Amino acid sequence: MKNFYFLFLGVLFLASCSKDDDNCSSKTFEEVVIGSWNIQILGQTLSQVTIKSDGTYTDDGGEDLISVGSNTTSRTWAISGKTLTFTVKDASGDEGETFFNYSSHTCDNIVFEENLFGQITFKRK
Repeated sequence: MKNFYFLFLGVLFLASCSKDDDNCSSKTFEEVVIGSWNIQILGQTLSQVTIKSDGTYTDDGGEDLISVGSNTTSRTWAISGKTLTFTVKDASGDEGETFFNYSSHTCDNIVFEENLFGQITFKRK
């Protein structure tokens, strides 16, 4: 009977550690996009961003997504339909935007429709 008890506990433990906990196939694009990303074009990382749940983002290195001046005052993002938009404003009121048209996602990759530069992928850092 003791062996059965330990076997039961072992099976219960293994079941509680399944990979299903890490599965984000049921999460929407809007849920998956929150986090830190390497932005890649044709497999080369060109920029890094952290997208925050409060609608702002930080530019973490590499090429700037958008440049509007030397004194950036805000960096925001929004999703409308299948379009992810990043907006930057500077102290003088100038504003710049860049758009990414969503195609598909997994937990650690977001693929956007190809543009003039090629396939754009956000890879989770």
